[in-house]
Order: sequence, then C-alpha cells, then structure tokens
Amino acid sequence: MKRFSTICLVVAACLFRTTALAQSASLPLEEEDSLELEAFDANNGEPEIWAGMPYRQIKKIYDYRDWQKAENDPYSPVAAGLCSLFIPGLGQMINGEFGIGLAYLGGVYVSELSAVFFTMAALSAGNVDDEFRAFGTIGAAVALAASVTLNVCSIMGAYRMAARKNLLYQDLHSSDISFTSGITMIPNGDGRSFTPGLSLRVNF
Repeated sequence: MKRFSTICLVVAACLFRTTALAQSASLPLEEEDSLELEAFDANNGEPEIWAGMPYRQIKKIYDYRDWQKAENDPYSPVAAGLCSLFIPGLGQMINGEFGIGLAYLGGVYVSELSAVFFTMAALSAGNVDDEFRAFGTIGAAVALAASVTLNVCSIMGAYRMAARKNLLYQDLHSSDISFTSGITMIPNGDGRSFTPGLSLRVNF
C-alpha cells in the first residue's frame, strides 16, 4: 500500500509538471496582456521584427485580439483551433511550432494513460481496500482534469498563435505609401520656372 501511494504521488507530480511546461510554452495567460517589448529598432523605437521570429518573442509583441482577417493571411486561427480540438497539439504543428505541439500531444497522452491506470487500480481494489480504491479514484480524477486542461489550452493556444503569426506576416509584408507636396524648379529657355509637384514615396 505504501508503494502504491508513492507511485500515485510521483505520477501526479509528473502530470502537474507536464501541464505547467505545456502552458508556459504556448498558453497566453492574463499577464501576457501587459506586453513586454524586448527588442526595439534604433531608428523609430518600434519593436524589431523579422521573418522566422521565435514565437516566444512574437507573443510578447502582438496581441491576438488586434488581428483582423486579411486575404493574404498564411494561417487560419479557426482551423488551427479545430485541429487541436480533435488532436491536441496539431494546431500548433500546423502553425509551424512542432515542439509546442508535441508537448501538448505528449502531455494529453500521458494524462489519459495515467487516468486509465488509476481507474483500473481503483476497480481492482473493489471493496477489499477502501484506501487503495480512494487513491486510485483521486489519481484518475487528477489525470483526467490534467488531460482536459491541456486539451483546452491547446485549442486556445493554437487559435491565438495563428492570429499573432498573421499579425507578424501583415507587418512584414505591408507597404508604406506617402505623398509629399512641393515646388520644383525647372530650367527653360527663358530662365527658370517654379512648378508645384507631388512626390511619391513607397516603402516595402
């Protein structure tokens, strides 16, 4: 009985650790709303962005709630969330974050196996050992709760990840067009004449 109690505690600790690791890898919690900008461009004070930017930096710059659908968006937040609904972590993998996706998939898989293990342990105890059955029941409940939590976090994280990556894509591929009015001096046969004009500046 003492050995089984020790096994229960070890498995429960592993479940909580797996949940914490997956959440810290992708789940945007409330404290992420206070965006921390780490890298700034020396010219205009804007956060520095580039193609292939790590997601841990992307989520510090972009708020998923600012995303508005555009025709050239490379990611679909809704599709990513639905993929993670059926297979935890699949939405993250579709978004290009295989490590985070595998963390969610592995966490849910371990949690579900643990729930089955504890359930079988509780059923095998029957009415012979109430304490043994109680440990199995509690372990199964904890494992099931961890599985559901990770699944929900995977769905939310996949949606928000796709939205943030779309915002980065839009910023990288947006064009800045500006017009500047002025007067241009043009030489001619009689001397010089001043002609009003309009200059166009395009930044890609």
